[in-house]
Amino acid sequence: MTIEQIKEKLNSEDHNLRIEACEELIEYPDDAIDILIETFHDKNPLVRFQAAKSLSEIGDDSIKPLINTLKDNDDTITQKYVILALKDIANTTVAEELINALDSTDFAIRKFAAKALGEMEVEEATDKIMELLTDDDWGVRTSATKALGDIRATKAIDAIKKARRAATGDKEFKKVANKALKKIDPKPKKGKKTTKKTTKKSETKKTTKKTENKTTSKKSTKKTENKTKTKKSETKPKAKKETKPKAKKTTKKSSTKTTSPKKIAKIDIKKRRILGRKKRLSTLKNRRK
Repeated sequence: MTIEQIKEKLNSEDHNLRIEACEELIEYPDDAIDILIETFHDKNPLVRFQAAKSLSEIGDDSIKPLINTLKDNDDTITQKYVILALKDIANTTVAEELINALDSTDFAIRKFAAKALGEMEVEEATDKIMELLTDDDWGVRTSATKALGDIRATKAIDAIKKARRAATGDKEFKKVANKALKKIDPKPKKGKKTTKKTTKKSETKKTTKKTENKTTSKKSTKKTENKTKTKKSETKPKAKKETKPKAKKTTKKSSTKTTSPKKIAKIDIKKRRILGRKKRLSTLKNRRK
């Protein structure tokens, strides 16, 4: 397909044909650069995006024309897609131009330049991007914070924390700041401050538990007192039964005393002697008769 046929496609009302034309212009780099830069004014953002992509695929030859348009053109949409194309080329000269673009008076240029430098991970741009953390525009501040997280700039940690503290009530910015800090330092070291905070939290938890226990004990005692009162009021006084005095049980002591075997033997001898005497007396009486 000739260059003239491609130009006809770019004038088509169908945006898909215009996108195809941007893709086909890569085969004609000498003529394509200026045509693609002009395509940044297209109504359809997909066509503009494809134009930027085609310029980045052309490579180094498109850097100077893109930088010139970035400097000379005041249209923010054009500048946005110029930065997008330069970012994909990722050249040292591109990085320098994007760093210079951070000083632009247009907030959109500052925002897109910071984003591009972050995606390119240009460490040399850290100081300039840190200055944007106090920018008046919210979008510039967020893109700068994201860029510092992408670059993983450790020296920007304090600046990001300061910006996070300053953003009172801004939950979205704080989320962006937290993500950036995690990228820079995924496992921060626990210092003395964190230990103090944890001890304070533990102490507060203990005090709350104690107070809860006290309140529960008080409630339980009150409940028991109320229950006892109600029981006393409900129960009627019962008549006391007359109790007869119980007779004391008297245990008779056994009169029989236990005798030892020696004593028993002596008693037997005495009995035998007495019996022997009686027999003798009886025999004497019988003889006399």
